[in-house]
Amino acid sequence: MLSKFFQFIHTWWVGKDYGKPGTPDKFICGTLKYTPGALAVLFGWLLWGDFTMCLMDALPSLLVMQLKDHAISNQAIAVLMTLIATVCNTCLNPVISYSSDRYRSRWGRRRPLLMFVTPFVTLFLIMIPWSPEITTAILKVHSIRAFLEMLPFSPLVLVFGILIALFQIFHLFISTLYYYLVADTVPEPYIGRFYAMFRVFGIFAGMIFNWYVFGNAHEHLRLVFAIFSLLYAVSFILMCWKVKEGKYPDIKEEHGHWYSPIKNYASECFGGGVRYWLIFIVYGSAVSWAGAAGVFALFFYRDQIGMTETDFGRLMTINLGSNLLVAVPFGTLIDRLGSQKAMMIGLLTGIIMNMVCFFFIHDRMSAFILSFTAHFPVFLIFLAFGKWTVDMYPRAQYGQFASAAAMTGALGLAMLSPLAGKLVDMWGNYYRLCLIVPPMFYSVALLCSVVLHRWKKPELEMEKISG
Repeated sequence: MLSKFFQFIHTWWVGKDYGKPGTPDKFICGTLKYTPGALAVLFGWLLWGDFTMCLMDALPSLLVMQLKDHAISNQAIAVLMTLIATVCNTCLNPVISYSSDRYRSRWGRRRPLLMFVTPFVTLFLIMIPWSPEITTAILKVHSIRAFLEMLPFSPLVLVFGILIALFQIFHLFISTLYYYLVADTVPEPYIGRFYAMFRVFGIFAGMIFNWYVFGNAHEHLRLVFAIFSLLYAVSFILMCWKVKEGKYPDIKEEHGHWYSPIKNYASECFGGGVRYWLIFIVYGSAVSWAGAAGVFALFFYRDQIGMTETDFGRLMTINLGSNLLVAVPFGTLIDRLGSQKAMMIGLLTGIIMNMVCFFFIHDRMSAFILSFTAHFPVFLIFLAFGKWTVDMYPRAQYGQFASAAAMTGALGLAMLSPLAGKLVDMWGNYYRLCLIVPPMFYSVALLCSVVLHRWKKPELEMEKISG
């Protein structure tokens, strides 16, 4: 029985025909060539980096409680928690992505930047929960206090905003370049399975955070931020040191003027016709715009369903844990069925289940049952997108095309999230809005995907650009 289990794992990992003459080598990514064992080591380091990054990424969600404690409005919370990040994403993501695609060093094109910004991310994240004390200290300076009193918003909101903006600027390097590093180092036949395991590690991080930390973090916010930020910093720098990048060909294009990079970026990403715009809209609708009101989920379950903060944390833990049941089957399905078909299945199912949640979640029991069920299609959507972006964008310029999609999503989110906050305020804290927004934008993504699916693969035309 045990030998059959190991045989199953071996077949899932390397395939039935591994090592036979004439079999295509599935363990090559650009100039990198792996053995099955070396690929497993690569997965281990990338997944450990993802695990600690997920713990770090969960920290800003705790700030919602601190902001609410200081009587900051829902609209201001949406601006601080969502709008700042989307503005930074819109302005800086193209620059980071375009530059990193063309950067060459003996360490690679992604890792030097990741290692450089990690200490800054850690520093500003640790400082954010100290904003009230920082505000009190700077208000003791008469000239600063006089200036701040002329502003239309409170000094505390300004300090929160500055520290969150500084964190988001440096965190943007991490949140974009890590995914580019995956595309640069993981062989394409294993992308689906990598993202399945990627989500498993992310789920474990979320479960640990929600079950053991979320309910008690309110009283120990600064300590929690410090511990998890430092854990992330040490682990992520170690990951960057251990993972090796390959060599990349130079990208030949117009140079000589200060505006040449802007011209190259715009013409390559947005001048390719309707097909590319559909790709960006699908990504923006399903990944970014569907979460425009997600920041209010805690208030919906706590203030309108009657859950405690601990209950909500455990609800999130159960929902994340449910995805462990399907991560490996979903990842294998995406590799074999194709990312486009798998994503369309997830979008259609996600529309149905989110509408059911909107109409039928009214108490603690229905929240647990329906949220449990609704997380499966959402998980499939995000899992499929990991391979879908690799399928759609050229490898040499993966970063800049991914950034164009992210910028499209960020621009929409920059308008939608404050609008959602304003509607919640206008409709008397109508937090149920967070359940109706996802199916609206999943429908847009599905419609564009159906049109996109009828055309030939976009990467065939994109390769003309990169060649």
